[in-house]
Amino acid sequence: MADLKFASRNTFFLLILLFCRTSLRAQDAIQLGYKFHSGDHYQMSQDTKMDNYQTIRGVSTRVSQETMSTLDFKVTSVSDHSAVMDARFTKLFLTASSNNQKMVINTMTANHDKVNELFKSIIGKPFTVAMESDGTIDSIGGLESIISMVLQGVSDTNDAQQTALRAILNSQVSPEALRSSLQQVLPYYPQAPAIVNQTWENTLQLPGPPAGSLISTWTLTYGDRLAVQLGYSALFSAPDSDQVIPLGGGFNGKISLSGSVQGNYSIDPSTGWPIMGILHTEYQGIYHYLANRKMKLKSNLDVPVRIISDNEIKVLHL
Repeated sequence: MADLKFASRNTFFLLILLFCRTSLRAQDAIQLGYKFHSGDHYQMSQDTKMDNYQTIRGVSTRVSQETMSTLDFKVTSVSDHSAVMDARFTKLFLTASSNNQKMVINTMTANHDKVNELFKSIIGKPFTVAMESDGTIDSIGGLESIISMVLQGVSDTNDAQQTALRAILNSQVSPEALRSSLQQVLPYYPQAPAIVNQTWENTLQLPGPPAGSLISTWTLTYGDRLAVQLGYSALFSAPDSDQVIPLGGGFNGKISLSGSVQGNYSIDPSTGWPIMGILHTEYQGIYHYLANRKMKLKSNLDVPVRIISDNEIKVLHL
């Protein structure tokens, strides 16, 4: 009888231990995702520094660029797993320098040159962003009409200037460029709850230039009800393409690039939005310059290129 009682007591303790372990494992699993509430207001700022190194016939050159932007989001409607937000740019800054030449776009300055005025006219104009709780950007509405209206304001410029201005706008604030940018910097979340050290992937087709695939791997490095930390790595591939694009300086050509991205994020678990993210990117490959007699390039030229950039993302919940 005593042995039976001892065995029963052991069985009872084993069941308690098993229950506790199961409960702990359940508590360790975290449901990640963006939580949308009508009226929520976010301000996202980005600061990106990029250096483009090229070796042209044995001579090394560098183009340096810094881009800073501030984008406001306000949630206007919410469904089960998605939301529509009113968005607007509140600040745009771009500086690029090469061979003692410098271009500056600053919407905060009093400078009234045509390019600055062009970008200033975008500031504060509302458009919409439709986003899912996993971080997917479904669509961006109303931005194309803003850009068209802005270009009408500089219709007195010649065709070459119009083409250059449209190229700058398309590379920085077009719907396609903005959707691609947001999906590259905002964390992507899995559908099922995740535990610490779990990884998941997503793949983006980037419109470019350069166009290519970005295969991202996310890792939950820490998580509880007060703080979430994510690790991030990605591989980029832009294979040889028949697409001819502007390569700068009046030249056209093709691009083949590959590279990687490393980073980490601090997440507010109450909203799912990042508090801060740090990304480091390195690409390398070839720019295939096409012959251009007007620019004194008599034959096609392959130029090795290396691109290094650092991006800091901050989001405030206002």
